[in-house]
Amino acid sequence: INLFRLVVNPHNFAQPVENIYYLTFLICDGICGMDYTENGEPIICEWSPLISVLHSMVPVPVEGSHAS
Repeated sequence: INLFRLVVNPHNFAQPVENIYYLTFLICDGICGMDYTENGEPIICEWSPLISVLHSMVPVPVEGSHAS
C-alpha cells in the first residue's frame, strides 16, 4: 500500500504524525517493511521472516570505509 495513502489524514494534522510513529514500531518489529515502486513511490509491504533474514545478510557500508 502507498505510504501516503496509509498514513495521511487530510482532515487532521496530528493523525499522520501518530500513524508514522506507530508504523516505525511495526517496521522495527518486522511486521511490515518499506520499499519503493519503480516510480520511486514509497510503499508499505508485508514482511516475512525470510525477508528479514535475507535483508540482514546484505552488507551495509560503513561510513569512512573504502572498498578495495
